[in-house]
Amino acid sequence: MEQILVRIPYNPINYIHNYSFNNSLSILKEITNLEKEIINQTDEVAEIFFKVIPKIKDKYERRQLLDLKRYIFKNIDPLPHNSFNLLNKIFLANEQKIIIHYNEIRKQLTKLKVSFSTSLKNEKQIFQNSIKNELETDWLKLSILFSSKDLFESLYVNSTNKLDKNKYTSILRYLYKSSTKCTPSGLWAGVTNGEWGSRNSFEIKNSEMGLKFEFNSNAVKHLGRELALNMDLKYEGIPTYINPTITIIGEYVYYWKVKLGKIVKCRIKHNNLLKELLSFYQKNAVSITRLNSFIISLTNLDRINANIIIKDLITADILRIKIEPLFGSSNPLKDVFSLLEVNRQFFINKIKILDKTYKCFDDELMNDYLALIDTNMEGKVARINMKSSWSNIVIDSSIKENAIKAMERYYYLYKLFYSQEKNKSFKNYFIERYGYDNLVSVSRISFEIENNEQNSKNTNQRTWQIPNHTRGKEAYSKFIKIIRSKIKENVKEINITIEDIFPDKYLTKTTSKKLIELIFQFYNNNNGSYIIPEMISTQYGRLAGRFLRLLPTYKGKEIEEQIYKSIPKEVRNNIVQVNLHINNNLDGIGFDMKQFKKNIIIYDNNAPINKEIIPINEVFLRLDKNSNKFSLKLKDGSDIIPWNASSISPGNNIMCNILNKFPENDLLNINGHAKTRIELDLDYQPRIVIDNLVVSRQRYRYKKSDFNFLYEDKDEEIILEKIYRMIISGKIPKNGFLYSDQEPKPQYISLLTIYDLYIFKRILNATETYIYIEESLPHEEDYWLQDKNQKYNAEVWSGICIET
Repeated sequence: MEQILVRIPYNPINYIHNYSFNNSLSILKEITNLEKEIINQTDEVAEIFFKVIPKIKDKYERRQLLDLKRYIFKNIDPLPHNSFNLLNKIFLANEQKIIIHYNEIRKQLTKLKVSFSTSLKNEKQIFQNSIKNELETDWLKLSILFSSKDLFESLYVNSTNKLDKNKYTSILRYLYKSSTKCTPSGLWAGVTNGEWGSRNSFEIKNSEMGLKFEFNSNAVKHLGRELALNMDLKYEGIPTYINPTITIIGEYVYYWKVKLGKIVKCRIKHNNLLKELLSFYQKNAVSITRLNSFIISLTNLDRINANIIIKDLITADILRIKIEPLFGSSNPLKDVFSLLEVNRQFFINKIKILDKTYKCFDDELMNDYLALIDTNMEGKVARINMKSSWSNIVIDSSIKENAIKAMERYYYLYKLFYSQEKNKSFKNYFIERYGYDNLVSVSRISFEIENNEQNSKNTNQRTWQIPNHTRGKEAYSKFIKIIRSKIKENVKEINITIEDIFPDKYLTKTTSKKLIELIFQFYNNNNGSYIIPEMISTQYGRLAGRFLRLLPTYKGKEIEEQIYKSIPKEVRNNIVQVNLHINNNLDGIGFDMKQFKKNIIIYDNNAPINKEIIPINEVFLRLDKNSNKFSLKLKDGSDIIPWNASSISPGNNIMCNILNKFPENDLLNINGHAKTRIELDLDYQPRIVIDNLVVSRQRYRYKKSDFNFLYEDKDEEIILEKIYRMIISGKIPKNGFLYSDQEPKPQYISLLTIYDLYIFKRILNATETYIYIEESLPHEEDYWLQDKNQKYNAEVWSGICIET
């Protein structure tokens, strides 16, 4: 059976219902119904007064009736008690009956208003008590510790710090995450294995849960180098290597100096010593003893002064001490401190902790984490990942067929809109500077293009944006025009076929097929399944690879072999693993595919011993004049195909970007977040579906000024009442994902508690003009993963083969 991964929030969606002020909302619904009833009956009561008042001769009684009529029109409270003597005296029995019934509705309304106020107070207290109770559970205690040590200490360590609105709000955000977000971070969500089969099936086995720590490989690397350098090169047998980014351009040597948290461009004048060193090292690692002898032979210095030169070269980051974690290592401390005796005892316990797999939430897990992070390293040094307790998940293969159909539509749209923009500015730059058919070092390009627009980063990857190229703009405009023609008032969803949009072009099929990796959600409807793409990689295995270590060993190896066998045999020999390095806290952790024997090293010589290394300065980019396509080459002109062994984006790192997206193939660079938003200039926008592909969720748009009352009113009851009235009238949904024109990343929110409104205000504060609420899709009633009455959100990770 074909293997897949599934990622699942820790809690069911039902869990967050416990934190909603549902009773208060129900009472206000009754209040609004009574208000409507009062308004509807006011004309009938007023008509009675209009008929009677002209007949009253007594001026005092007439004035009293006029005052009472004004009272009825100006407010909806019960009639003054002293008015009923006058009513009994003046009005007929049937008229009195109508007025008394009308007044009873007003009385009922007054009681409900009191009930509403009481309910809000009660539900707020219930909310706070529920949070306090949940804070006592091992799961939430540990989840907060792993996510925010500061919040953990303010809740559990410093007893003088009591719960306040900010803490309640922060905890609520985390609890929402644990029920709605499938992202496998900390204890909020987990990953498990599954497979495609003939029908959906699954089960929960709590004993199957597996928790493992990850440690900051970059921090370990820098610490290891620092310790070795501070020991005056005592361990002379330790190897050194040349910085793999070193590139000679004219009279200068350029290289990237790697510091903790940043990478600095350096330039020095080329000299004879550097020339001899580069020749001496080539791609080899050289021990400090050999290097010392070599420098002595060149300079006639003694051993001590030769070591001073070595230390200067290492400090400048021209030379590196080869004390660093292996790429993709699950225990970087073991890699480094097996080579160093200094302070080794301090790390022995941490090394043991990183080798452990935990099966439950308990004091051992917490104590081990606190021991793990007890270092002098900067930044966040450790995190935990979780294998979900779900097991034996089988998903009907028809879902995969629907995913293939949906992604062919997605790819077609993407190609139509953006294919003319693919690498266009970079290609023009390359032609102007280097021409066609020339081998140009990727490292050289990184130094010469540093300030080029290729380093710009699009932070809103979730939106179908207007293309820059004329052809793309024309196709996009037609696409939007058709969508607009389908939008009618109060329509929740519009359905379009791909042939409706581009009938002639779409019917021209190709026979080219490409395997991609897709993370997606789905829900069933009358026409099959709707597919909601979340993340896409044009390299199958890139997204799933780093989580294989969480699975049972045999299952991880089975999926790894499945990934390897998906690569066509005729190109396997050209595959070179890219040890993609990002110099930050934890996201730089990659994974090593043992089947690939060649590794491109970018900033660190961190390949396993049995691998052939290719420094980044020996990787070349070539633009073919005949095909006008890029390819990656080695010095001898042979082709290589990069296999990026990391699930993260390279960000602004130009060398990683070149390896990630510039080499041409038949597939566009659709890596990263899937586009699931179309931003029309509309305050309400229905869900947009092309065949079975959800290209945009239903969403509401509001001006920031629409919520000025959140700042003007200080009374929580008044604020909640205004929001509830917006919900009841359909002006705002009661839950969904919130984002703004300044922050495209969505945050789940329910607008039923005062603490939700604090979340709302946080995002509103950073908003310039518009704030949006996007529907939570699939809806909870459509969740396919269920345990008894509990429903869970879930995402599928799978390789799928699409026509391009």
